[in-house]
Amino acid sequence: MKKTILLIISIIAYSYLSANRYFPLINETSEWGILYTSYPYEFQMAKTTVDEVYVITGDTAIDGKDYKKICLRTGTKTNPVYYFRGAIREENRKVFYIGNGYNTYTGGSGPYNAPALKNCLFTDANYSDEILLYDFSAKAGDELMMGYFGHCKVLSVDSVLVGNSYRRRWRLNNNDDIVEGIGSTRQSLLYWVTPIPLCSSYFTSWQFSYFTENGQTLYKTPSPAPAY
Repeated sequence: MKKTILLIISIIAYSYLSANRYFPLINETSEWGILYTSYPYEFQMAKTTVDEVYVITGDTAIDGKDYKKICLRTGTKTNPVYYFRGAIREENRKVFYIGNGYNTYTGGSGPYNAPALKNCLFTDANYSDEILLYDFSAKAGDELMMGYFGHCKVLSVDSVLVGNSYRRRWRLNNNDDIVEGIGSTRQSLLYWVTPIPLCSSYFTSWQFSYFTENGQTLYKTPSPAPAY
């Protein structure tokens, strides 16, 4: 009986400690798997689905502040190719970002041409300005402005098992879930800075797939992510 009680107390204590530990998002051993889907509205059978991997690697300095680089990694693990997507820093449980999150295409022509997309985006964002990407200090009921267009409200804050530890999870009124140290687990790491071009003849979506640390998969999408 005493052993059972001690075990229960230990589990509760472990859950409490892991839930109150802060897990930073910036970690150069982390990888985010993102499912990128695209197809022309007039011919949905021509759907293209690509598995993308985002990593944090390398340092950069902007306006006297130190950042890490977010890159799209292509190629193979032995011969990786990195495409710079933006710069990121973390302070007081808030993650700040500078960059063009919508720029996922690596070529210079065709329906995904980044300059062409930028010209028709319904946004007045200045992509050289630092913006709030995630706020891991938010409380239930808080209204947030994250990214270039992400006005939302925190419906609740609970915890979810990631690997062997519990992390805080923020449930938002736009059907997105934000997990500490991971970011969006319904959309994608850079969802909040990826406005969808309204003038494009293509449907595009980015959906969270998995999160790893040190080569170990700690979290997968809990259910099919909604397409926005």
